[in-house]
Amino acid sequence: MLFTMMLALAAQPAGEKLYGNWAVTCDNVARCEATALQPAGRDVDSYREMRLSREPGPTGMMNIEFWPAARLTGLVDILIDDRLLTTATQRGDTVRVNGATAEGLARAMASGRVLTLRSNRQVVATVSLIGSAAMLRHIDDQQGRADGVTALVARGRRPASWVPASQPLPRIAALRPPRTATRPLSASALRGLPGLAGCRPGGMTTGYHRLDSRTTLAMIPCVAGATNTQHLAFLVRDGRATPARFDRTPDDQGAAGVVGITNYEWSNGELVSSVRNNTGDCGNAHIWVWDGERFRQTLSNELGACWRGGVWLTSYRADPIWR
Repeated sequence: MLFTMMLALAAQPAGEKLYGNWAVTCDNVARCEATALQPAGRDVDSYREMRLSREPGPTGMMNIEFWPAARLTGLVDILIDDRLLTTATQRGDTVRVNGATAEGLARAMASGRVLTLRSNRQVVATVSLIGSAAMLRHIDDQQGRADGVTALVARGRRPASWVPASQPLPRIAALRPPRTATRPLSASALRGLPGLAGCRPGGMTTGYHRLDSRTTLAMIPCVAGATNTQHLAFLVRDGRATPARFDRTPDDQGAAGVVGITNYEWSNGELVSSVRNNTGDCGNAHIWVWDGERFRQTLSNELGACWRGGVWLTSYRADPIWR
């Protein structure tokens, strides 16, 4: 069976909403992130990336971050429709405002057309605000702020205490891998595994990673592409391999429950996958940990708005409890 490599990247991932030139996602505990996209029909823009985020709960903190293409020095002016709203300082490659200042900037964005960054009286970045009001209203709705004093757009008289309290992240048992050597499967054992009939590994090698004292993860190459490569995930116990199990849908799942992981990495107990389109501006990335029986997801970042740039948005988080 040949696994699909690109996962229909043009489709929006679950939870992502598009409003004009903005994409927004709220995760499993109602933390919301939004990113400015390239305006439709334009090939280039003078900003690199921008992200707006707000924590859940009555006192949820707001952050707005810019990553201009140019490295700036000194104060950076932030304007909306040529009106100065605030100033910030670039630290490293990031211009950041947070708290009450970020809330005020977000509210002004909702009624504006263009946000501009200016340094030394020179415009260094512009961001289209088309759709920002609907994006901010979506955040208000998802966090239970509508008709309240903490809302960004849908403001009303309800007190901050009316906003649902923030919830803790799910806690997941996770095992650190032992530092013992792994043993590869024999060629005959590999040939007998399900799901390999349509694979074209293109010279890739099988990866073996110890999970616990009894179990080894075998990542068997299946498809090698220009941008993405895919391995099939198997668990090896007592010389016998079975398809690995996952709590949340991974990149691809085929016949007999065999899971395909794209562009996988293994690091100190974390299995990482990432899928990108040819230009790298959209796709998804996930992290799983091993709990002794199956892989449990701890992070998911994704952006489904292809060809328009932007920061990948967090759609799921969990806390691994290592032992």
